[in-house]
Amino acid sequence: MKAFTSILMAVLFLGGCDNIANSTKNDLIETIEKLKSENQQLEEEVERLKTDPKEIEKVAREELGMIKPDEHKVIIQPKKKP
Repeated sequence: MKAFTSILMAVLFLGGCDNIANSTKNDLIETIEKLKSENQQLEEEVERLKTDPKEIEKVAREELGMIKPDEHKVIIQPKKKP
């Protein structure tokens, strides 16, 4: 009886491991797909930045705060609460 119980526990454990492995595999596949999509978007952005002057200007203005020589940058700060 003790041997049967040990065998039964081993079978149940191995079956559980298989489910865990499948779950982990599915999670990894999902992560890979998300990263592939993100990589594709980044590659498209790089291509736009290499070829489109308006895209370069947009990034320079929005992310780097750059302005043209004949422009003035105005920064409006919110009022401080008393």
